[in-house]
Amino acid sequence: MKQGDGWTPAHLNRAPEVDLGGSLRAAFAGMRRQKWVIGAVASGMTALALAYVLTATPEYTARAELLLDPRISTTSPSGPDGASLLLSDALVVDSEIRVLTSRGLTTRLAGDLGLFDEGAAAPEAPSGLRAIAEDLRARLLNEDQAAEPAPLLDGAPAETARREAIRREMMRGLDVRRAGNTYIIEIAYSSPDPVFSTNLVNQLIETYFIVEAEENRADSARVSSWLDERVEVLAADVNAADSAVEAYREEQQLYLMTGDILPSQAELSAASTRQIAMRSDLIELRASLEKVRAVIETQSVSGLMDGTLGGEVASPALRDLQTRYAETLEREADLVARMGAGSATVAATRRDQEQLRSLILDEARQIEDRLQARVTTTSQQIAATDAQIAELRERASSDARSSIRLRELEREAALKRAEYETMLGELNSILQIQSFERSPARVIARAVPPDIKSSPRSTRTVLLALFGGLILGGALAFLREAMDNRARRPADLREGLGVPYLGVVPARRIETARPTFAAMRIEADRARKAASGQAPGAAVIGVTGAASSDAARLAASFAGDLAARGARVALVSPGAVPGSAREIATPEAGEPLHISAGLAPSDLADPRSADALARLLGDLRGRADYVVLNLPPLERSAALRALSGLTDGVVLAVGWGRHSLPGLAERLENLPQLRRLLLGGVFTQVKPRKYQSYNGSGGRDDLAFQA
Repeated sequence: MKQGDGWTPAHLNRAPEVDLGGSLRAAFAGMRRQKWVIGAVASGMTALALAYVLTATPEYTARAELLLDPRISTTSPSGPDGASLLLSDALVVDSEIRVLTSRGLTTRLAGDLGLFDEGAAAPEAPSGLRAIAEDLRARLLNEDQAAEPAPLLDGAPAETARREAIRREMMRGLDVRRAGNTYIIEIAYSSPDPVFSTNLVNQLIETYFIVEAEENRADSARVSSWLDERVEVLAADVNAADSAVEAYREEQQLYLMTGDILPSQAELSAASTRQIAMRSDLIELRASLEKVRAVIETQSVSGLMDGTLGGEVASPALRDLQTRYAETLEREADLVARMGAGSATVAATRRDQEQLRSLILDEARQIEDRLQARVTTTSQQIAATDAQIAELRERASSDARSSIRLRELEREAALKRAEYETMLGELNSILQIQSFERSPARVIARAVPPDIKSSPRSTRTVLLALFGGLILGGALAFLREAMDNRARRPADLREGLGVPYLGVVPARRIETARPTFAAMRIEADRARKAASGQAPGAAVIGVTGAASSDAARLAASFAGDLAARGARVALVSPGAVPGSAREIATPEAGEPLHISAGLAPSDLADPRSADALARLLGDLRGRADYVVLNLPPLERSAALRALSGLTDGVVLAVGWGRHSLPGLAERLENLPQLRRLLLGGVFTQVKPRKYQSYNGSGGRDDLAFQA
């Protein structure tokens, strides 16, 4: 598609579609094309494996197994039943593996085996390719294989260096690892001597137990000595802390009552309770006093007859008078009903009522005096209680502050006591450990002399080498294919360059490319009709390419094919031989007419040269059926811009497998005028077999060249 004056490939403007089947087929085709790389790498690695198998010294591996008990710590002073300091089971096993392969233990092992003795028989060194591999590994790891000390050392340092070299040489065959996710440690040693392998593995186990026992005894003695001193110090601290607690309690009089309550706090609580009760009583007394005063002020005893003024307030005399007054009221009502309101008996009864009423009011005044006295007394008691509460609060606050310090002293004493008890328990545990030894591991199976070699494993080594060679060769082949960005497929022209694909022209037997030339002729006729309708005249077809040789070869072959079909063809190419259109003869069928434009390469971009060439092509349009113009290559963009506009269409010649696809796309991006005139692209210099291998069945169809 076009964008402004430039051109953007169509595949950059849409989401890529993934063809999994096509991708797999392309990958397999690439592997087939690179089969010689895969075969060479696989064969080479297999040959090396065979040479190694035939020349390597056979080795024998002795094996033994240890079972760890992570509950038994070899480093904690907690003793046999103490928890391990390492929280992860994997770390427990890995730590013991590091102990088994530590320098101190393996140095002692080499001494027990007598490897440090002068003239001692050391393990047989590897030979053949294995020796070469070991030497290379030592050099890469900056190791010294020599068992002799460095020449700059003498005396004790020289002996230490010699022993370390022997130990390293011995360690090369040792393999200590964890068995899966279990607590089992597998110990294996490989050597050409099966007896030496067996002795080394068993002696390693014995040395491990001996070293562990010695370390445990030394550690227990060191820890017990420290714990003994620490227990004595802590015992004195505990006694001092307890004494400080009791002295402070005695000084501040902080003796707790039932429920862990201080005496001041208990008194304050009791006083507060009393104050609340007295305030409640005062409220009740004042209410009764107000009621009595209301009765006295109104001189009505009805307020005293409802029974609400009772309990401790009402006196027995008042209750008796209330009863008698109530009886006179009932008797008056009965007499009025029987004798009438004016009878003498009713009048006598009413006089009795008045006397009783006076007595009740007198009794009420006495009750008022008593209630007022009680109110005064209760108020005084409340005031005294308030003063007592204030004093008790101050005392309770002082006792609380003192109790805080007391609790601090008690906590310090408790902490020291707990530390003392802990240290005492640790000391007892260490003393128990010293009485018997307990190892964190036990032997499951000791090593026995092996009767079957462990390496080299001939079949597996060769098969692995072959398989690895195939994988490595496949990777190299894939890398070669991935880095090859040359134009080889029709899709490269269609999608990579956005150019229609017209066909191929073989490197040999060019005459078999007639289908391609026929497609070019059809596109040329269509372009001519699109440019000038049905007007007579030759179609001018330009041919350009990534290289001038590709364009010249395609132009000559195309012109020859057109002439062989009976067309009058003129083949025009820029050249150094001057010529004129008036001197050009009319082309005849059967053989193309070769014409030089008489233009030097430096003149091709000159507008005057383009005008001269345009006049030449205009004259040829009336004399020939087709004019094939050999244009400059893509790299000469200025000349190509000036000359491509003189054609009805342009065919792009691409040397098959000779040019980078991104490079071609970049050059076409810089030639938008040429892009609009392109009729299609043709692969030249094609090798049929290779073309078919790259394009599969589509390549066979393209190469089915027929007249």
